[in-house]
Amino acid sequence: MTDFLAPEHVPALNGSASNGLYPPEWHEARDNGLTYAAIRSVRKLWVVDVDTLTTQDVATGEARISLESQKAVRDAVARLHTAQRFQGKPELDLSGTWFNLGYLTTEQDARELASAVYSAVYGGPIPLTRIAAGGVV
Repeated sequence: MTDFLAPEHVPALNGSASNGLYPPEWHEARDNGLTYAAIRSVRKLWVVDVDTLTTQDVATGEARISLESQKAVRDAVARLHTAQRFQGKPELDLSGTWFNLGYLTTEQDARELASAVYSAVYGGPIPLTRIAAGGVV
């Protein structure tokens, strides 16, 4: 199990999720027992998608990130919002297995956030903490 996904290795997809169909990258993550993380370009903006349902060795089939990591996600998103890196106010729900965060104004911000949330799923909130502190993005 890998607990780090470099920002430059986060897959970039085009368009909205299509009618509940999962992209090939989701199936690949599931087949390898890894967390799915990708970014999507939607009308010149960027959406972060992370799904822990694909993660192997989760007894309930519903991996959720720790409370510490949830706080780190919220802090990072708040910092990016304050820095006007989102168009509009981001909606954030950390209660399930699928995290969808949009709309970021730059691809690099989306890559950094997807990479950081991926690490947080595995208990590593440090990249998110760096974003929240203003050191990464």
